[in-house]
Amino acid sequence: MAKKAKCPICSHPIEIAEFLEIGNTVDCMQCDSVLRLIELDPPALDVDSLDDFEEDASEGDEY
Repeated sequence: MAKKAKCPICSHPIEIAEFLEIGNTVDCMQCDSVLRLIELDPPALDVDSLDDFEEDASEGDEY
């Protein structure tokens, strides 16, 4: 049976599939936030940071 965690933004319950691991992301269907799984037992979510993605994307813009 899948466990549930609450969205840290809107408190909407989110099912956490058994195959997910710490670091995987899930979407909140209520507020459209991208959340990162930070704990498995009990499951806990945190807002996913786009800082790493933005740094990687900007590295290719240098000429």
